[in-house]
Amino acid sequence: MKSRLMGFLAGVGLMGGLCLAPSSAEAIFASVKSTGMAATAISYPLDSLCIAYNPAGIVWVEDRTDIEAGWIRDTARLKVEGNLVPTNNFSTRAMRTKDTYFVGGGAIKGWSFDCFDVAVGYAAYNRNFQKTTYPRALPLFGTSHAGLEFVNETFAPAIAIRLFDCHSFGIAFNWQVERLKVNGLQNFDNPIASSHPGRVTNRGYSYSHGFMPTFGYRLNLCDRFAFGFTYQPKTRMSKFKKYTGFLIHGRVDVPEKWGFGVSYDPWRCVTVAFDAELVRWNGVRALHKKLVLPTLTPAGPIHQLGNSDGAGFGFKDQWYYRVGVEYRWNEDLTLRAGYRFAKALPRHSQTAVNVLTQDCVESYLTVGATWNISCANEFSIVYAYGFEHKVKGHNSIPASLGGGEANLKEQKYALAIAWGWKW
Repeated sequence: MKSRLMGFLAGVGLMGGLCLAPSSAEAIFASVKSTGMAATAISYPLDSLCIAYNPAGIVWVEDRTDIEAGWIRDTARLKVEGNLVPTNNFSTRAMRTKDTYFVGGGAIKGWSFDCFDVAVGYAAYNRNFQKTTYPRALPLFGTSHAGLEFVNETFAPAIAIRLFDCHSFGIAFNWQVERLKVNGLQNFDNPIASSHPGRVTNRGYSYSHGFMPTFGYRLNLCDRFAFGFTYQPKTRMSKFKKYTGFLIHGRVDVPEKWGFGVSYDPWRCVTVAFDAELVRWNGVRALHKKLVLPTLTPAGPIHQLGNSDGAGFGFKDQWYYRVGVEYRWNEDLTLRAGYRFAKALPRHSQTAVNVLTQDCVESYLTVGATWNISCANEFSIVYAYGFEHKVKGHNSIPASLGGGEANLKEQKYALAIAWGWKW
């Protein structure tokens, strides 16, 4: 018992150290095993990273530690056309830095009693990551190379209890840490365009943090069918002090999220899972508000960046749909595949401001596998392909900036590996 507890504590310390290590690259998904099934983990937990999807799942997973690392390649392009100023019309790649690398992981420890089971766990993972690095200045925005980097890391201890061998309830205590850097917006760094000039662009990294739990439930109806539900309230984040002149109220809150999932074993060696998840971007003012240009009136400036009536990114509520299948070939080899769809966040009328985000990919196809090296050690791998998707602008550039359209295009690839140690 003592050696198992020490193994759990060692896993917690190792995961915290890995994810806090200084790096410009972070993860964009949690759990290599679940991602092989397009991250259908709300009702079908596979490892300690199930905390990221449904903390109630940890009581259904054996005591273990997980470490994962991977590589993502992100390619995107921007094309501006139809603007009245000829030099504003151009085509350029949006990712000067295409490759990023990440680490993450977690650990679980459980105990069984006469009437119930309890498990505690910890996971460190990335909730959101987006990075654009243009190789040139964008004349509509500023004079230096434009770009935006946003990272949202989550550090989540969790606890779950199982009752009557079929109901489990869990809660994860999420500490959210965000990092932001914005470049190339000199045209808006002035007393008319911004409520806090000097805190708009090219200020380096700024950090924000907040705390909010995630609640989860899982029902095992029989040996072959399970249902899961999860809910996370909106997390109010602290201000990015270096960018209070760019973001509404200087903060990017973590949105409210609802999710449910079902899994079914049509045969003993096959599991099929489906998840649906709603992300409430409408509740995050800095991301939901549409593009509106600052204006000087006799009463003073209105719609200034940083104020409550300033510009946002025009995001709207987003549904994620995920389906995955797992085939247990034999005791040593398990194969997985999955598909995920979520409508692109940039609206056709909001592509100009989303030049900074370039979050356009809608469909992902994933394949993965796990090889049990021994009774205590396993090795997993996943490959994810994000199909190229274009978002064409429609009345996206305001007439006061010369009009025309900003057209976005993005494609992604990811390859990751994981090691699992079952104590």
